[in-house]
Amino acid sequence: MSDERFQNEMKHLYALRDLLEQDTRLPLRLRIERGSLDFREFSLKLSGISAFVADPCSTGQSTAPAFSLNFRVPEGYPFSTIPNISFGEPVPLHPHIWTDGRICWGTAWNPRPDLQLSHWLVHVVEYLQYSQGDQSTLDINRNSLANRDALHCWDAHRKDLGRYVPPIDLARLRLHVARTCG
Repeated sequence: MSDERFQNEMKHLYALRDLLEQDTRLPLRLRIERGSLDFREFSLKLSGISAFVADPCSTGQSTAPAFSLNFRVPEGYPFSTIPNISFGEPVPLHPHIWTDGRICWGTAWNPRPDLQLSHWLVHVVEYLQYSQGDQSTLDINRNSLANRDALHCWDAHRKDLGRYVPPIDLARLRLHVARTCG
C-alpha cells in the first residue's frame, strides 16, 4: 500500500472522529491512539455503543458501553491482505469474535482494495450491533464460527436484542464514512 493512500485513510478516520463528535443524534464516539511511529499499529476507543460481553441470562454485567479495537495494518494492505483488527478487554460476545478478541472475517473478506480503514470500522460496529434491523449487511455464518457460545446467546436473545443492545443508526454512520472518504 502506498504511504499516500495510508495517510489519506488515517486522515479519513480523524475526519470521521470529528464528524461523530459534532453529531448529536449518533452516540458513537472515537478516540484514536497511535501504537507505532508510522501509525501501522493504532487503537480506536469506541464509546456510545453497547454490545454483549456475556449472556444476559448469566450473572453479572452482560453488556459493555465501550470497546477498544487494535488495528495492525500489514504491508500489502489493501491489495494482498486485510487489516488485523482485534478487540482489547472487554471482548464482545459475538459468533465471529474469538474469546481472545480476534475477529473472524470469513473467506468473503479476502483482500478488498475497495475498502478503507473507515469501512472496516463500520463492519466492526455492525458486529457489535449483531445485525439489528434491515440497515445492516452483517450475516452470521453458522458454518464459520469463532464462538459457538455466542451464537447460542444471539439465537436466544435475537427477538429482544434491542432491550440489551440499543441499536444505533448504521445508515447515518455509513453516511459519515462516505462524507469523509469522498
